[in-house]
Parts: sequence; structure tokens; C-alpha cells
Amino acid sequence: MLNISEIIQTVRQLIDVRIQMIKEEINQQLATVLARVFLLFFIGLVILLIMIFASFTLAYLISEWARTPYMGFLVVSLLYVLLLIGLYLMRNSKKLIGAFHFILNQFLFGGKND
Repeated sequence: MLNISEIIQTVRQLIDVRIQMIKEEINQQLATVLARVFLLFFIGLVILLIMIFASFTLAYLISEWARTPYMGFLVVSLLYVLLLIGLYLMRNSKKLIGAFHFILNQFLFGGKND
């Protein structure tokens, strides 16, 4: 017949093993999410650099067509102001917020929807 203390010791060991497994799973998921966040940050940084150089290129192109040194930069600046106004007006849009939430959820958590 098994001793009660042996049964208790076995149950404790099983609980300890299960806790270790859960800790490792949480660490693995956290590392995956952090890696995806850093990747998203670097993707955003590259997109920002592309936008900056594309904006300068477009500004110089429009300036060349208009034959004035400032008109291209003025037009590009106005485009960004219009974009800012549009985003400001849509700041409370549930569709826009939902779309961003869905995209980030898909990217960061691999499609696990709440």
C-alpha cells in the first residue's frame, strides 16, 4: 500500500512540472510577440524612410514641372496636411479602429481573435 506522504510528494512534483511547462509556454509566447513587435517597428522605420525619399522626389519633380523651386514642396506639404486632416476627422471611426486592431492582432498574435 502506498504511503500518503509518497502520494503527496508525487502530486507536488506533478504540479511543479506543470507550472514549469506553463512558464516555458508563456516565455515562448512573449518572445514571439516581442520579436514581431520589433519586426513591426523596423518595417515602420523602412516605410518612413521610403516615404521621406519619395516625398522629396515628388517635390523636386513637381518643382521641375512648375519651374519654381518651392511649388513642389508646397504641393507635397499640402498633401500631407490633407492626409492629416482626413485622419483627424476619422479618428473616432469604429471601422478604422477595428481594422487597425484586426491587422495588429493578426500580425502580433498570429490570428488569434478575441
